[in-house]
Amino acid sequence: MLEFINLIKELTAMTINFTGIKNPQILISRHGSLLDVGSINSDESINRIRMKCYLDNTLETKELSEFKRVITQDSNLSEKFSNFTDKDCLQIDISPSRSPRNFGYSINLNGAEVNQWDKSIFGICTFLCAITKSLLNKNDLTPKLQKYIKVMNIVSDRIGKESLKYVK
Repeated sequence: MLEFINLIKELTAMTINFTGIKNPQILISRHGSLLDVGSINSDESINRIRMKCYLDNTLETKELSEFKRVITQDSNLSEKFSNFTDKDCLQIDISPSRSPRNFGYSINLNGAEVNQWDKSIFGICTFLCAITKSLLNKNDLTPKLQKYIKVMNIVSDRIGKESLKYVK
């Protein structure tokens, strides 16, 4: 995963210091299956993991600017997020997908599906990996929340790696 993140950082020149991710909240949907994540009962399965957070842009943080820069690389998403500010909630949904357009999972940002066959997927996956990895390094999250965030990190990394094989 570290190799993937380093490669994509070179491609997208990302400058994130991870302190501008505010109020992360994890919500799950238990109808279907995503990945087995620890304390879920064996008869329960998760069909979607949703992370809500706010991105900040101050002298110390550049997450909002980096998110907007990455999003402008995707013509479908750039219009949706053109007026996105630090007061707007970023909602990231990860769910399983059987669509041949996706690499096993679907990524939605505020309800808009991310095109996994567009070059913009590299920056978006890198950004998602960076956000989730930074949250995993914080000590104030419960172990259960860390498990769900780790799943989001693994899925973002997996999609990015698969995209590198096929998207030109």
